[in-house]
Amino acid sequence: MNYTTCKDCKSLLQITYLGQETHPGCTPTKEELLAREFVDAVQRHDEAEADRLEKLLNQPALPSLGSSAVWYAQQGWAVFPVAPNGKQPLIGKRDGGNGLHDATADVAQVRQWWMQYPEANIGLPTGHQFDVIDIDGPEGIKSLSELGDDVLPDVHGKVGTPRGFHLYVLATGDGNRAGVRAGIDYRGKGGYVLAPPSQIDLRRYAWLSQPSPEILKPG
Repeated sequence: MNYTTCKDCKSLLQITYLGQETHPGCTPTKEELLAREFVDAVQRHDEAEADRLEKLLNQPALPSLGSSAVWYAQQGWAVFPVAPNGKQPLIGKRDGGNGLHDATADVAQVRQWWMQYPEANIGLPTGHQFDVIDIDGPEGIKSLSELGDDVLPDVHGKVGTPRGFHLYVLATGDGNRAGVRAGIDYRGKGGYVLAPPSQIDLRRYAWLSQPSPEILKPG
C-alpha cells in the first residue's frame, strides 16, 4: 500500500488514486481541483481547455534548496550538504567533514550550511526514520513491475529521481544492499539518498507523494 500525508488534516492518507492529496471528506487542494477540471474537460472533448489545464498541472514547483533543507530539519530529519550537481558529501575530510555522519536536525546549523553553500544538494541518511528502495533506470522499473504486491513493504513516500524512483519505507534496522534485483538497491543503516529538490544535470528530485506521518515522527 502507498501512504502519504493529507494536505488538509495532516493525518495518514492511503493513496487510492493517482494524484490524491486529501481524504474524501477534507478540503481538496488546488492541484486536485485542477485535476478534476482536466478530467471533466477531457470527458466533454474540450481539447483547448484540457490542454490549458494540463499545462497548469505540469508547472513544477521549485522551492529553494536551503528552505527545503531547513524544512526537513524541522521535521526531525537529519540532513547534510552534498556537492552541487553531485552525490558526494560537500565538506571533505581535510576541511573537517565526516560525510553523512555530519548530518544534523539542528536548524541553525542547517541554515548556516545553506547560507554558505546555497547550491548544495541535500543528503538524507537512511536507516533511522526510514529506509529507501532505490529503483534505478529501465532495468529497475522492469524489476519492480515483476514484484508482486505482497513482496513490497508499505510505501510512506515516493520521490521521482533523474533515473527512476525512491520508495520511502519504514526503517528495518538492515544495512545497505546493492543489487537486490536488477536495478534495485536498498538504502538502510549507513546509507543516504538525495532529497528533493536536489538536482543532477538540471534534473530535479521531486516528491511524487509526500512523506506520511509514520516517517515524519521523531525516530
